Amino acid sequence: MWSDFLDGAMSAYEMIIEAFAKGDLETLKHLLSKDVYTDFASAIKERDEKGHVLQTTLVRLCDTSCESVTQQGSLTSIVLRFVTEQTHVLRDKKGTILEGDPKRVEEIIDTWTFSRNLKSKNPNWTLVEVDN
Repeated sequence: MWSDFLDGAMSAYEMIIEAFAKGDLETLKHLLSKDVYTDFASAIKERDEKGHVLQTTLVRLCDTSCESVTQQGSLTSIVLRFVTEQTHVLRDKKGTILEGDPKRVEEIIDTWTFSRNLKSKNPNWTLVEVDN
């Protein structure tokens, strides 16, 4: 069961990173808590209003480790630490690079908290907190 959770969390991490870069709010809506979704949607809206385009490439998922597991009644939260290699490039309307370098791979460390009511029939975990 633990390996299934980790596989799902790693897939969710990749999907969320990709959806955020593309501004895919529909995908994000199903993976994020309301608070996290609001934060992501706000950042995407601000980026769109400026005409900026974010390109993020997950080069490699180096390590995933469990920081903690907490349970309150049937609500379980699992904090995972993701160590990845990524490229990030932010471009303006004309395609000029504002931030990042498509050839520079950076080590990114994210700590994400996933939560789920274990009594729910919905098997999906939701991202409820992001720390960089």
